[in-house]
Amino acid sequence: MLAPKQKWLIGAGIAVLVLVLGWVNYRKLSGAAGDAVAVRTQVLEPQDLQVTVLAPATLAVAKEYEIRSLIQASSISLAVEVGDRVRAGQVLARADTWELDLAVAQAESNFLSARAQLEELRRKAELGPEQARQQVAAAEVALEQAQAHLAQVEATLATQRQAAQARLAQARSALEQARAGLSRGQVTPEELEAALHQVRSAEAELAALDPEGSPQIQEARLQVRSAEMRLAEARLAARSAEVLPDQIHAAEAQFAAAEAALRKAKEDRGKAEFRSPADGTVLRVEVKDGQPITPGTLIAVVAPTEKLKALVRVDEMEIGKVQVGQKAILTTPAYPEERFEGVVVRIDPQGVRSETGTSTVYPVEVEVEARGKLRPNMNVDAEIIADTRTGVLALPLEALLSEGEDRWYVWVVRDGKATRVEVRPGLRTRTQVEITEGLQPGDEVVVGPLSALRNLREGQRVRGEAKAE
Repeated sequence: MLAPKQKWLIGAGIAVLVLVLGWVNYRKLSGAAGDAVAVRTQVLEPQDLQVTVLAPATLAVAKEYEIRSLIQASSISLAVEVGDRVRAGQVLARADTWELDLAVAQAESNFLSARAQLEELRRKAELGPEQARQQVAAAEVALEQAQAHLAQVEATLATQRQAAQARLAQARSALEQARAGLSRGQVTPEELEAALHQVRSAEAELAALDPEGSPQIQEARLQVRSAEMRLAEARLAARSAEVLPDQIHAAEAQFAAAEAALRKAKEDRGKAEFRSPADGTVLRVEVKDGQPITPGTLIAVVAPTEKLKALVRVDEMEIGKVQVGQKAILTTPAYPEERFEGVVVRIDPQGVRSETGTSTVYPVEVEVEARGKLRPNMNVDAEIIADTRTGVLALPLEALLSEGEDRWYVWVVRDGKATRVEVRPGLRTRTQVEITEGLQPGDEVVVGPLSALRNLREGQRVRGEAKAE
């Protein structure tokens, strides 16, 4: 049996213990400021939120133009080099037109002859015998004039050839003397080389005066043949003033064929100039000066470089966020202060393995203005803006806590105490999350540190510095 005094002491001790435990519990729940949990907070204000997809990219031209030859020519002369900026219609190269000019001259001669024959037949159908005889006399005069002109051209060329032969003989004699003088030490090697050059020049001059290759003689001979044909037709008309309809029809067909051949010859000569189809830059030149070309020969490749396409390699985990028409921002170390805006224009439906071989990436094309700075094959970083929200409430991702499936909450500071508030999240970025329900502008939300967020209890006192976002 305990004495009364002992019972009183035990009772008093129990009462004191109860009071102490109650005080400790009270301090834990709503204790003095000195025991409040230190936290970081954020005062909610409406802000803009963006979801972006980051990926590496390489720049390329959007379209290439191949300039190919449609004709055959013995040689070509270039007017541009790789890297040159060109305008639409600018001449890139020219083919040697000597053969084309000759073909045009021949076609023109045939055309004139066919036209004259047709006109003659038509006139003959309307002429009487007397007029036919007059036509014969005129044709004879025209033939004599053409023959006289041919003789004059041949005489002039013969005179020129004689002079060229004399110069060649003189040059060869000088060359032999120079060789002899060289062996005797009277002539230097340079003087011998000069004499040899004179011989070659004289030989080239003489070869250029070959009658069979002279355009003047060819043209004069064509005129003689044309005059002979007209004379023969005039004599035939004189013998028989009657012209059959079949003759006129045949002459009309011949004239139409000659006209078509002349048109094609002129078109071919017009194709001797190779022009750029668009403003751009010369990426490649596939021929050399003096090289012969045939139909289909690739002359050069030109591409517009005012607009480029960025070939963005988007990871398979991010491709679902990307859509055609979205805005993209490109950056490059070459211009660290510049931001180049572009637009997504194509998403490849089939993925490819990444360079490391550890994942799948999807090629995405972004069209971008080069602004005179971006260049093909340049490496850039692309930031595709997948979604944008304006005037929303947003928090750092770590401030959003979960409790079971689709149950989300945050800690809001009210009267210096932590209050749990259930919320509904919306758009998420890499660092932030939109809150669509549960919070209002001006609410002060605990955003860290993570250790404090996980251990907070309802009604627990907190202290921290709020920063408006």
